[in-house]
Amino acid sequence: MTSQCLPISDMSAQPNTSHSTGSGKQSRLRILHVDDNPMCREITRRTLRREGHTITSAPDAVEGERLLTDHPEDFDLLITDHEMPIRTGLEFVSRLAGNPFRGGILVFSGALTPHLIDEYRHVGITHYLAKPTSVREIAEAVSAFQPHQIRA
Repeated sequence: MTSQCLPISDMSAQPNTSHSTGSGKQSRLRILHVDDNPMCREITRRTLRREGHTITSAPDAVEGERLLTDHPEDFDLLITDHEMPIRTGLEFVSRLAGNPFRGGILVFSGALTPHLIDEYRHVGITHYLAKPTSVREIAEAVSAFQPHQIRA
């Protein structure tokens, strides 16, 4: 388990209201955040709720996969850590190939290396954010996704 996450000192940052759907309305995403670090889940939840998103958290890939299998239509975006017990983020997203979830996927991890990013690209994942980062950077990374964005 890694202890890296968003800096708590950035929690006072103002919400970013500059992202929109193109119709002028803000994107409100239904996000599943999978991370074994409870502090990281809480800081990310607070940050993204402040941006207007709905957040569901899971402590590991097994629970995340269960949620995506049982309720794939409930989520627009999956944010996952890489280093987790039971199953890594890469193993987790690789198992989603046959899953009905078709939302976007963002890997948010302190363990990203060029080799690991290549492995994620090999399974179709192209969005990454390295920990630690600021609340502004996580909000900006999430704003790149749109509700009902379909993953190939």
